[in-house]
Amino acid sequence: MTIESSAFGQNRGFTLIELLVTILISSVVLSSIGLLFGTGLRGNRTASEIATVSQNTEVTSALLQSELRQAGYLGELNDFRNEQEYVALLAEASRVGGWPFTRTAGGVPFAPIRQLAPNAAGLRGNCNASALGSGCIEVVSVHQQRPNNTQPYYLSYVRYEVRLTDGIPTLWRFATGADRVSCDTTFVCTFDGGQSQPVVQGIEDLRLFQTTDGINWNPLTGALTPNARLGVYFRARSLQPELTGARTGTFVSQLGLPAGVTIPGVAVTDSFRRMERWLDLRLPNI
Repeated sequence: MTIESSAFGQNRGFTLIELLVTILISSVVLSSIGLLFGTGLRGNRTASEIATVSQNTEVTSALLQSELRQAGYLGELNDFRNEQEYVALLAEASRVGGWPFTRTAGGVPFAPIRQLAPNAAGLRGNCNASALGSGCIEVVSVHQQRPNNTQPYYLSYVRYEVRLTDGIPTLWRFATGADRVSCDTTFVCTFDGGQSQPVVQGIEDLRLFQTTDGINWNPLTGALTPNARLGVYFRARSLQPELTGARTGTFVSQLGLPAGVTIPGVAVTDSFRRMERWLDLRLPNI
């Protein structure tokens, strides 16, 4: 009889110690992979949020500069039905020393650019009571497209404000259509209609300042002084927090701001990325 030897001796399984060592090594490797993945994820998230806040800052800057520089614009000859209307407008502007349009016959002309406090009455509706920063900005100019020929003059009216929208601070723009602000031959204007819509998310502060000497700045309250320069401060934040966890403290402006421009510190308990911008604008029509 032939007795075969067992193969157990040549093909044995893992011992308990070997198994524990294997598990330990696997855990270290997996932990390292997870750490690298988490670091990469945080890096990608940070890069994405930096790009988003930077883009929103540039969009807001371009939008505000474009429309603020239009404030007080009186149009050109080809914006009107005939030369007489344009000449009459220039003559009235010369007589009153600037922007000639009013809300009532014989009334004081309304300002083509103005800061409104939260809940303050504007030319068309009120500034939102929950507006962040220093309130709302009103901008008025002669519209360059004529919707019809029933009135000699049509104005463009826009109002900007920052408010929370579904928990996200957002820049809103209210505007009337070209036929919603019409003015008669006595330069009395009627404001009607309009629509408000969000334009840029992540804008959490908006403040206006002015200077008449180019050195000392003051917060703008009400109408911009003729020939003054306009300063605009705004701050944008990322739409998603970074994955580094919340930071508690006070956000203080890091910009080198001009004399007289003070931005209140803001208590924060989050990890949003923030970016600030200061605009120093010379308005050609005021």
